[in-house]
Amino acid sequence: MSDLLELRPFMTRPPDDATVNNIAMMSGNEIDPITGLKGVKTQFGRPDWVKEFTNIAQQNEGHDIGVFFCGPAMLSEMLDKSCSKVNADPDIERTNTMYFYNKENF
Repeated sequence: MSDLLELRPFMTRPPDDATVNNIAMMSGNEIDPITGLKGVKTQFGRPDWVKEFTNIAQQNEGHDIGVFFCGPAMLSEMLDKSCSKVNADPDIERTNTMYFYNKENF
């Protein structure tokens, strides 16, 4: 595992005109126009969590991975089920990687 923390931001709503203009102006820049972070690129649309978690597991074979979440109950349930599916589904390529889902409520 090369990094302790990896960010994968997703923008699930259509961008407004100002955001589209900002993306166009910053095209080719190392700084992400949505997050302002260097080396982190925002992805557009809703993520396929099982696919995302499977890819992360393959990149971090044999490691435990914590998923930390604070937000709406419906998304929390989706993330929890996706972690469990990747941990247990025999159709998903096994990597000896385990996901541990953690949620915070305020």
